[in-house]
Formats: sequence, structure tokens, C-alpha cells
Amino acid sequence: MGENVIALRKMNLESYGLDISPHMLRKARKKLREHGITDVKKRLKQCDVREIAASFKNKFQAVIAVYSLDFLPNMQEFRQSVESVTRALDENGSFIMAISHPTAHPNYPQLTNETMRTNEGALSVLIYSVRDAVSALCDSGMVIERIVEQQTMNPSQISYEEGQRFPYHFHQGKNPCAPLFDPISNKNPHSTIYKAKKRT
Repeated sequence: MGENVIALRKMNLESYGLDISPHMLRKARKKLREHGITDVKKRLKQCDVREIAASFKNKFQAVIAVYSLDFLPNMQEFRQSVESVTRALDENGSFIMAISHPTAHPNYPQLTNETMRTNEGALSVLIYSVRDAVSALCDSGMVIERIVEQQTMNPSQISYEEGQRFPYHFHQGKNPCAPLFDPISNKNPHSTIYKAKKRT
């Protein structure tokens, strides 16, 4: 919804937001305007991650994918997406990918390092095994530099001041996290973040 574009602009970096959903792009346009970004049309584009390399003439120094790859239909399209991102990167370009942590799957003990889909109605997503994520990145021509298991303790208790370190949803007097989810967040990491560099 534009948070990464805003955060990167605050760091004086040239940034663009891509999403396949017109609904999410509408939300992003509104948020960018609220943060004083005027060249909104230039900054946001409707784009399928599987087609990112074909959608831009220029190469990127970095591509950041935050949970978007969880919504792909299968491993083949995940691999296709990672390969497209690799082609979209310039020499030594970086890819940062945040995906749901394997322990987020309700049947995690039975997964045995297999990528599987959750079956939760409208919010059915792929939960990638570490093995499948690593092999997709390496097979596409990237070198993995870092893997982080993100864990936030008691997210509903994060203060506004602490929340300023994150670009997401924190507003004065409004923490977007519900206390109901604190025990879940405290028990397991909720995401895995991979940082990879294009091999030259």
C-alpha cells in the first residue's frame, strides 16, 4: 500500500511501487499523497511480478517483495517470479523477499520441509519451505547473503515512538496490531526475509 515507496523516498532513494491489484494501488495512491509525494502516477504501476523484467526498460538496483509472492498459485510460478526479478536487476542488484515463515502453516509439524498451501478460505496462501525458497533463488542466478527470521514480541504494545522505526501503518494513538495476535507472534517468527544478490 505504498509504505516501502514512502520509506525509501525518506531515505532519498528513487523508488517505485508495483502491485497486480487495482484496489491496492488506489490505497497506495492515497497514502503517497498523504505523505506529500506529488509524482504519484510515475511512482506506482500495475504489474504482475512474473512479468517485472518485461514491464520495464531500465534495470533496478534492488527489488523488494513483501508477502506478495505468498499469493502465487504454485511453486512453478514462484520460480518464474524469482527468475523475472533476477532479469530485472542490474549487475550486482539485490533482491529482498519477505515471505511467511514455515511455522505459520497450521500443519507445520507434517510439512517435512515441503511448500504447502494453507486452506483458510479467501486467505489461502503458499507457505514456502526454506529448501524451496533457497533453491529458487540460487537456481535463478542469485547468491543468498542473509536470511532473517523476523520476530516481533507483543506487537500490540509497540508505542508510537517505537513504531516510527517501521514504515507500516503506525499513526499517533493508533497501533494496528490486535492484542489477540500477540501470543501467536511471540510463539513463532511470522516471516522469513531473504536477501540475495544477482550473481555476475
